[in-house]
Amino acid sequence: LSTVSGGGYSGSALTWFNLKFGTFPFGDKEKFRGSQSFTDTESSGGLRGIPPGTPEASNCILSFIRQHGNYLVPFELGKAALIARALLSVLHSAAAYLIIISLVFVFFLYLVDNPALMNEVWAGIALVGLKETQIESWLNIWKESDISNFQVIFTGLFIFLTLIFLTLFIFLIFLYGISTFFSKETPGGYCLRVWVERGMGWNVALLGSCFVLALIPLGSEALAFAGNKSVSTGISGGTTVVGALVAIFKFWSDISGKESKGGMLSAILIPALALLVIFAILSLGFSLGLLVINGPILVWIFLLLAFVIGIIVNLNLVSPHRMYRDRLTETFLWNYDKGPEAKLCDRGNLALHTPLSEMMVDSPKNWTPYQLVNTNLVLTDSRVPKYRGRLGDGFILSPLFCGSEATGYLATKSFMNNKMTLATAMATSGAAINPNAGVAGSGLTTTFSVSFLMTLFGLRLGIWTPNPGATLQNKTSFLPPNYVFPGIRSLLSFGQNEKNIRIELSDGGHFDNTGLYELVRRRVTNIILSEAGADPDFTFGDLGNAIEKVRVDFGVRVVFKNLHLDGILPGSQSATSTGAGKVFDEKFDLSKQGHAVATIHYPATRNEPKKIGKLFFIKAALVRDLPSDIYAYKAVNPVFPNQTTADQFFDERQFEAYRELGYQLTKPVVPKMV
Repeated sequence: LSTVSGGGYSGSALTWFNLKFGTFPFGDKEKFRGSQSFTDTESSGGLRGIPPGTPEASNCILSFIRQHGNYLVPFELGKAALIARALLSVLHSAAAYLIIISLVFVFFLYLVDNPALMNEVWAGIALVGLKETQIESWLNIWKESDISNFQVIFTGLFIFLTLIFLTLFIFLIFLYGISTFFSKETPGGYCLRVWVERGMGWNVALLGSCFVLALIPLGSEALAFAGNKSVSTGISGGTTVVGALVAIFKFWSDISGKESKGGMLSAILIPALALLVIFAILSLGFSLGLLVINGPILVWIFLLLAFVIGIIVNLNLVSPHRMYRDRLTETFLWNYDKGPEAKLCDRGNLALHTPLSEMMVDSPKNWTPYQLVNTNLVLTDSRVPKYRGRLGDGFILSPLFCGSEATGYLATKSFMNNKMTLATAMATSGAAINPNAGVAGSGLTTTFSVSFLMTLFGLRLGIWTPNPGATLQNKTSFLPPNYVFPGIRSLLSFGQNEKNIRIELSDGGHFDNTGLYELVRRRVTNIILSEAGADPDFTFGDLGNAIEKVRVDFGVRVVFKNLHLDGILPGSQSATSTGAGKVFDEKFDLSKQGHAVATIHYPATRNEPKKIGKLFFIKAALVRDLPSDIYAYKAVNPVFPNQTTADQFFDERQFEAYRELGYQLTKPVVPKMV
């Protein structure tokens, strides 16, 4: 059983209830029914007294899940708790990184307070025709503001460095051009060109960075000016502006990590907006640095805060991941022995403390498929071009082994000191919001500016774990993943590769949103793929991404031949229908079928001959002869069954529409598999 992203909710529930309580959780397995209520059992004390493994117990579990589709806001907590918990993560992360940024500026401000150094800077500025008075006039755009000597010197230093790098770049350009006259095609000449081109790249990066830093004091003054000439008021006003911008960005950001429908315009405007917010954040950090350097006691206070918040605090536990995991667990992996009316802490406590390594079949009665939970290993700076181009690699969490091709594998009992649970694996596999990651390794959330903001404000559902391939993978447990290490690395989108002691895992859909990849790796003969991702335009993007990856990595071809994908397209039914039925088909834009069958061509390997397999592909689509309530739901929800995966607040009707649709689409596939 290979699960990924939201599919891991039901897949993990199957594993949990089957193995732990011997109960199939999705209705009466023998009669294929899943709609019975458990109202009567609730009035008699919930599940207590109902033997595990019975149809009644199974119906109760499914009914409980159906009634708790709005799992992020359980009745015991409400929406206020969700908002408060989200604010905790955002404010905690923003405060930690602002303190770290301000301390960096404090270091620079102490550096520029050196008279000997600044004499050299002024001499260099005079050498290129810029005088100190000119720089001061640039900084006095807001004449009512008080420009401190620190700001003048800071800007002067970085203007000087900008001019140095600009001069060096112009020199390299002319030097490169002149060298072409004398160049010969020799190995040494080629290596020299590579060295020069690499140096020019670093030069441009440093030039741009110094130019931005030279403008930071101006940004700081703008914030102070906006706050009635008060730096402190300016900071609070700037924080309000930044908060509003981040709220806009958060509203835009789809939880699935997919591209915004704004197309090229959004692809330009969103990163540009993010860069403006980053500049405002740096200006705030500079303003804080000025406050700190003017009060020496504040330096020690900030150093203490940086140590406590930046190093001691566990990123995995303060981020939204923990809240997200807890809410999922209370709904999909709850403790049957405690009953559905149990308190939240009793309902989810068992799963949160049961190691993933124990999710193994121990008797025929408790049989269930061996589950592979798919996640994505974030690799923005991998040493391998394949991983770097994809920004990641598929990373599995399973009862026996955890790991990826990039890192190698480790026994689950040894991974994270056997603290990985099915609950954590399930939540990580569904961690759609994560910096430096996007569906199939693409999207605006993979850009530097957007990832910087997501990291800064703690918008991360993924987790940091030890590297299963690192020699010291369990030797760093005394120091939790924190805002300094590996937080700074994530903030700057730098150095995340397969050799790090700590690695970051995100939604499995950021690599393969179908779960097909790991099954093909194991050369499974018959594969049933249920694909219910939001795909309103029926681009088959997730399927296409998976087929491309298995062909490139394993030489496996997946070919749809007997039943083609065109029968799944909306409107394919009305294209061939006539009479009164055509009106109905057109009204609901019905598909001819909700499935297709493909042939899997496995090539010969060193240990196995080539073979043929079958892929039974089931796609969320509306067809004929469905229960009338599904068509009624479609009538008032036109996007169904492709509503955005940002919707994590299902009511009973929405939950049941998708569940029953899945059941109806699967029925015609079963005879073809026998």
